[in-house]
Amino acid sequence: MLRSRLARPGRVLRLLDVVPLPTAAGPGEEALTASVTDMAAMTAACAGVDAVIHLGGIPSEDAWAPILDVNINGTYTVFEAARRAGVPRVVFASSNHAVGFAPAASFPVPDGAAPVPDTYYGVSKAAGEALAALYAHRYGSEAVCVRILSCFERPRNPRMLATWLSPDDAGRLFDACVTAPAPGFRVIYGVSANTRGGWVSLDGARALGYEPLDDAERYAPEVLAAAGTGPDAAWPDPDDPVFRYLGGDFTLPSRDAPIPPASSPERPLPVMTAVPGAGRFAGWSLSACRACSRSPYSFGLARPNPVTVPSACPAPADEPASGDDAASQFHVSAVRRVSRSAIMTGSTVRTGVNTPLLDTLRLTFAHHVRRVVTQRNRPRRSNPVRIPRRQGKIFP
Repeated sequence: MLRSRLARPGRVLRLLDVVPLPTAAGPGEEALTASVTDMAAMTAACAGVDAVIHLGGIPSEDAWAPILDVNINGTYTVFEAARRAGVPRVVFASSNHAVGFAPAASFPVPDGAAPVPDTYYGVSKAAGEALAALYAHRYGSEAVCVRILSCFERPRNPRMLATWLSPDDAGRLFDACVTAPAPGFRVIYGVSANTRGGWVSLDGARALGYEPLDDAERYAPEVLAAAGTGPDAAWPDPDDPVFRYLGGDFTLPSRDAPIPPASSPERPLPVMTAVPGAGRFAGWSLSACRACSRSPYSFGLARPNPVTVPSACPAPADEPASGDDAASQFHVSAVRRVSRSAIMTGSTVRTGVNTPLLDTLRLTFAHHVRRVVTQRNRPRRSNPVRIPRRQGKIFP
C-alpha cells in the first residue's frame, strides 16, 4: 500500500518482509526477506538508512504468545537494531486500539492520551509506544508513533465513515513523519479528513506537515445501504455498542480471551530416569533426561513423593506438547531421595510444584554446589594445625 506512495526521486526504499515480495523490486527499491524478531537480520537491514518505518507484526487480535513474540519482542528488535545501526529515526505504526477503551464522551481523544488498550493487540501497540519513549529519552532517537484508525482501500462498515484512513492519506502521513525536521518523541493519530470524523485529534499530525485530503463520506450511501441503514437513520446508532468506545468491535465480549476448561485432564510429562552420578551428592539423586542425560539445575528437599522441576533440556521434536507445555518445550526431572545405588526407572512425573518451592530448590542446590566445589578445590595441608580446646569451650 505504501510502497508506491513513498517512492521519491533520489530515495531508496529498503523493503523487508517475512515472505518474498509479490513483485520484484523496481528502481529505487531493495528487497529483503527476514523476520522482525531476528536481531542480526534487522541490524543488517538497518545499516546505512536514514529512517525506519516499522509496519510489521500481527495486524489484529491473537493469542498472547504470538502477540508477545511478534508484536512486542519484534518491536523491541526493530528499535534496538536501529540503535545499533545508528538509524536516527523510527516511525512506529501503532493503533487506535492502544486507546481502544477511550469512551465516546472523551472524543476527540487527544494526542498522546494514556493507553487504555482493548485487546492483547492493543497492549502490544501500547508496549511499542513505551519502547519508542524509552529509546527517545534514553538514547536520543527520534520516534514517532502513529495510532492508525482504519486503513483500508475503502470504508467497510458505518464506523469507518469516521475512522477511515485512505491509502493516499496514509502515504502523505508517513512521508511527513519521515521528512519532518526534529520531531523528537510524539504520539499522533492517523485518519483522513472524514465529514463524520472528529473522534481523535489531528493537531500532532498536522504539526509534522500532514494534511489529509480524502473523505469517507463519498462512500457513505453504499456503506449504509450494505449495513441495512437508511440515509435518514441516526448516525452513530446510540444503541450500537460498536460506537461506545474508540476501539469499536474490539471492545466487545466476543473478543474476550478464551478460558481453558478447568476439567481438562492433567497431561503426564516425559518420563525421566535417574542416571548414576547425575548431580548426586550427600545421598541425593537428581534424575536426568533420557534424551540427553543432562542433569537438572535444581535440588530436591526431603519429600515423600517425587518433586518436578524444570531442566535445561529442550523436549525432542517428536514429543507432542499442548497448552503451556507447547510454549516452553521443556522436560521435567523427578527428584527423590534415594540410596547411592538406587536408579529410578519408568516413573511418570507431573507438574504442580509452586514457584516459591522451585526457588527454594534452586537456592538450596546452588548453596550445596558452592560448598562441595569449595571443599574439593581447597588444597590439603600436609601438617594440619590443631586448635586446642577446653572441655565444652573454645579458646577465644
